[in-house]
Amino acid sequence: LRTAARDGCATEIEVRAGRIVGVREVERQRGTTAEVGGIFFNVPARRKFLRATPTELAHTVRTVAHYALAHPTVRFLVDHDGRRLIDAPKAADRSERIAQIHGPALAEKMVPFSMNEAGIGVSGFAGRPVDASARRDVQHVFVNGRLVRDRVLAHAIAAAYGNTLARGLYPAVILFLDIDPSRVDVNV
Repeated sequence: LRTAARDGCATEIEVRAGRIVGVREVERQRGTTAEVGGIFFNVPARRKFLRATPTELAHTVRTVAHYALAHPTVRFLVDHDGRRLIDAPKAADRSERIAQIHGPALAEKMVPFSMNEAGIGVSGFAGRPVDASARRDVQHVFVNGRLVRDRVLAHAIAAAYGNTLARGLYPAVILFLDIDPSRVDVNV
């Protein structure tokens, strides 16, 4: 891990098998870089639950993409075996970040929305019914910046589109809910 609060002097921490093996000062620009490899090399019980490398890599890339959508002011890079899989520089707004993650064609077709009522902020981008697909991989719901997967919210999205979608098709929706944290149990 290399991190710097400002350009110039940074701290680098190297950890192996859960133990800090080195801490030193290095030069780098403001920001944080985490390099991860061989996560389960010394935990064979966990290794047996891992899928093939491409499957685990897909899960990792999807997770980073979710964080990138939630935090457009942060740069995200994912490299694997010399290939750049995600390159999402700081974005001016969420629309620009959607273009970085899902491509400009989809971002241009999505309709922004926003409202605030009873202390709950609801904002995001909705895809047109004509652009719906058979996969839900472009449905993202965030509560206070955290990705959530919830059947009730997924059903609400489907109900909002009503009969405008053929059975088995899912719209692209990126939804941000901002709620007083005291009203949300993050464990649920």
